[in-house]
Amino acid sequence: GLTDEGLLNACGKCNQPCYSESIDPVQEGMQDDSVEVIDANDPANPGGRAGLSLSKNSFIPPFLWAANHDHNSVSKFNTDTSIEDGRYWVGVNPSRTAVDLDGNMWVGGRNDGRLTKILWDTTQCPDRNGNGVLDTSTHVAGVGPTIINSAADPLADECVVYSEVLNPNRPSIRGIAVAPNGKIWIGYSAGGVQSIDPKTFAAGTFHDDSAIPLYAPDASGQEVLQTNPDGSPRTGSTGGIYGLVVDAQGFLYASPYLRTALARFDTNTEQWDALFTGHDCGSYGIAVDGKGRIWTGGWPGCPGVGMFDPDEQRFHYFKVPRGTSPSPGMTSGVDMGPEPGFLCNNANESVRSFCVTGLATEPATGDIWASFFVIGYTGRLKVNEQDYSQSEWTFIGTTTDAQGALLPGVLSGDLRGVGFDRNGFGWSLGLSSGKVWKIDPATNARSVTLPDGALIGEGSHYTYSDFTGSTALSFTAPRGLWRYQFNTQFSGAAIEEIVLEAYAPVGTQVDVRARTLDAMGNPGVWTPVVGYHVYPTDQSTHTINLRALGEVLVGASFEVEVRLATSDPSVRPILYDLQLGWQRP
Repeated sequence: GLTDEGLLNACGKCNQPCYSESIDPVQEGMQDDSVEVIDANDPANPGGRAGLSLSKNSFIPPFLWAANHDHNSVSKFNTDTSIEDGRYWVGVNPSRTAVDLDGNMWVGGRNDGRLTKILWDTTQCPDRNGNGVLDTSTHVAGVGPTIINSAADPLADECVVYSEVLNPNRPSIRGIAVAPNGKIWIGYSAGGVQSIDPKTFAAGTFHDDSAIPLYAPDASGQEVLQTNPDGSPRTGSTGGIYGLVVDAQGFLYASPYLRTALARFDTNTEQWDALFTGHDCGSYGIAVDGKGRIWTGGWPGCPGVGMFDPDEQRFHYFKVPRGTSPSPGMTSGVDMGPEPGFLCNNANESVRSFCVTGLATEPATGDIWASFFVIGYTGRLKVNEQDYSQSEWTFIGTTTDAQGALLPGVLSGDLRGVGFDRNGFGWSLGLSSGKVWKIDPATNARSVTLPDGALIGEGSHYTYSDFTGSTALSFTAPRGLWRYQFNTQFSGAAIEEIVLEAYAPVGTQVDVRARTLDAMGNPGVWTPVVGYHVYPTDQSTHTINLRALGEVLVGASFEVEVRLATSDPSVRPILYDLQLGWQRP
């Protein structure tokens, strides 16, 4: 019944780490392509020593997610191996997709309003039934993946961690996008937007879109607020949401349903602040670039794409000139003039071929890639920033042969979406076949590693939105990862604290988490289990006391991960040093 009040560790201390392992991230550890060394003399580095910071590339998981809209499922396709790794039931008529800031997939149903979250990293999927194995859809050689969840049990697949109808009053989702703070925003066919917390799944307030301040172009083309005779602002409605994207400042832009307009919602104040109506093109697909400009697909209003510059508060147009007859690899100039009365769904229009549905910004170059709806081509727009009128289209035969004829088995030229993988390759999908198509930006042609595309999923694929994460992780909130593995050589050693030295100005994040590794290198569960420990803004050093938090890690080997992120691409965080405080038996 006696206690030993004088129990000390191997260093003669009580409740303090015995050893300190100091790691220089510039010299040690593993970093992805989105992280690079920043020199001590770089003007953006106030620390006076080299460190790790974000590069122009961003961390993107090696997957694209194809919505099998006619079969109520989504396919997880590995862009490194060209194998369909998984397939999941997600609700009725799925279409709009988004990849969140952790790389996980969100998809919404057009016919039931069901919202689903799927984890990309299978090591993080919970063993909900406690059977000691991960129950999830996996690839079987010669067969492909099998769906194991269903409407009766959406969570039977343990990598599906959320599956609910978020708003029963809005049973049709037509837009999903992630904000810089990580929240997921949902847009509904009947109008309005709503957020959900990606960790707790708490639903945010529904924001109706029936009274948005109305803007229209003046004589110079600049969008200005319209007012009533009493001076109050005139208002308008989206008429329904068709697509969403969020810029690095937290402004959510919404494509109104089949209208030539663009709506803006501030996710920071959660208020609609503008409905820009002087839009000559349509706004079917929607994307953001590194300058915060918003790009829209021309369907239904013009043969090409439109761009809204928030700084100028005006629209610009990059149309394919009338009379253009494309061939694979051909280039053309742009037509920036008006297109009065043009409708993409008018089959008698000779330029209907160049109506754009899905589009995306290429992270490596900033070029705009667009799916020409009916002809099997992807358009690549290189913007001349000094003179927009000197911009250039390149026509990439995506589902066509070298002569421009549709490939065997392709029923139509219907392409619906564009995305980019972590190696810089473009990907496209659509209703023309059950395949996804890989494009090499170096050759402006289908990649020689996948010349005939890859057949995945069930039926054709329907999405206009971010299905790889290249938009969110490159332009909305750029981020990158650095990892370090540490072997103490002692079974039963304990990591008790993590000390970071970093530069984390306002608008940036330096986050850290850790886990054990077994003798075979297999990882345990991250600490914290959800999210990361967050480095305080504008602190020179920060200590995370895992013992005080009840999160001590016990084992022989460990892995630490640091995530760098920013909501402003012009401001970058820097990691200088990391120390692990640990005990041994």
